[in-house]
Formats: sequence, C-alpha cells, structure tokens
Amino acid sequence: MNARVQIYVRQGCHLCEVAVMTAREVCADTGDSVELIDIDADPALRRRWTDEVPVTFVDGRQHDFWRLDPDRLRAALADSARGTTPLNPRYEPNPNSARGTTPLNPRYEPNPNSARGTTPLNPRYEPNPNSARGTSPADPPHERPDR
Repeated sequence: MNARVQIYVRQGCHLCEVAVMTAREVCADTGDSVELIDIDADPALRRRWTDEVPVTFVDGRQHDFWRLDPDRLRAALADSARGTTPLNPRYEPNPNSARGTTPLNPRYEPNPNSARGTTPLNPRYEPNPNSARGTSPADPPHERPDR
C-alpha cells in the first residue's frame, strides 16, 4: 500500500484508536489514504517505538507521536505535497557537497587528509597515530609509580 499517512499502532492502545479515527477523518477530507502498522508484529519496530505509539508518518517522515492534531496533519499533507516543511519552507540541501555545509559555517569542509579531520576551532590539530586516545607527543606518558 502506498499510503501518504502511516500510523504505528498496537492492540489495546487507546491513544492509537483516537489517532486512527482523527487520521481517517482528515484523509477522507483530503482524499489521502491511511495505513496502520502493528508494531507488535515486528520485533525491531516494537523495540524502537514501544513507548511512543501511536506514531504518525506523512510521506515517510515522522510527523507526530502520542497525539494527532487534525489541523497539523492537514498542514503537513498540504506542505508535503508542495515539497516544503512547516519548520523551514525555504530549506534546500547543498547538491555540491557530499557532506553538505551548515548555515552556521557555509565554508567549512572536513580535512580529507586527516583520518579524524580538523575542527574549525583548531585547524592544525592532528591526532597522534601512536595513541588510542589521540594524545599529542607533548603529553607526558602516563606511568604508574612503583610501590
């Protein structure tokens, strides 16, 4: 099933029943479909979502958990159809960077010659390859005094 709204549920969950009813009402108005996924049928889903059901997804992205607000669901369905999100309607990832840059430092790129990479705070730092801790040669050796 290719439903735009998916809800992770479990048997005996009263919040799940309310969320399913709300999602079905909204999707009936918008013409979208709802898919219910029982987390108890899959051990991995049960481990991950057991304390957060019902969990609502819109177009494969987590939307809500525990309670489902019909107005937020309508907005998410409309925004998702347009390709925007309510949190950041203008966000577009950088297609030229495998890692991507950040809004805080758009020019930062990791050092490809370093296994650990440099940091913007200390661009000359390189870890000591002889130490599991990554200490530098200036660090004194940690020796245990004889007793």
